[in-house]
Amino acid sequence: SGEVPNYVPIQSTDLLDKVRHKLQPLAAMKGIEIKLRSEGDPTVVGDAMKLQQAFSNLVDNAIKYSPEDTTISISITKDSKNAVISVSDQGIGISDEDLRRIFERFYRVDKARSRETGGTGLGLSIVESIVKQHNGSIGVQSVKGSGSTGTVERPLQPLK
Repeated sequence: SGEVPNYVPIQSTDLLDKVRHKLQPLAAMKGIEIKLRSEGDPTVVGDAMKLQQAFSNLVDNAIKYSPEDTTISISITKDSKNAVISVSDQGIGISDEDLRRIFERFYRVDKARSRETGGTGLGLSIVESIVKQHNGSIGVQSVKGSGSTGTVERPLQPLK
C-alpha cells in the first residue's frame, strides 16, 4: 500500500505567494513581473509541498516561454465547488496541435528551444499527476503568439 498523503488545509494565497517569492528572482533576470491576485482566498486540502511543486512548475514554464519585460499573472478565485487558480503569461503561445499533447511525459512544445531552456519536459506531466492526486483538473488555453493560461481547479474544503 502507498504512503498516506499528508493532506492539510492550505490557504491558496499563502501557497501561491510562496511560489511567487521563490521564482521572482528567476523572473527578474528577464525583467518579468509576477503578479498575484486573489479573490476570497479559498482553502484547499492537500499536500503543501506537492502543490507548491505543481504551481512552481507552471510558473517556471511561464517564465521560460515569456519574452523579456512581460507580466505573468496568477489569479485565485473560486466557484461554488472549486478553488480556481490560473497562471497566465504573455509568451509565445502554443498551437492547437501541441495543446493536445502538452501533458505527455517528455513532450516539448518547442524542440529547438529545449536545449536552450533546459529542463526535461517533465514539467506539465508532473503538474497533471499532482493535480489529479488532489481530485483536481488542469487545462491550458492558449493563442499562438499571444500567451497561454494554465488553469487548475481543486475541490474546496471541506472534502465530504
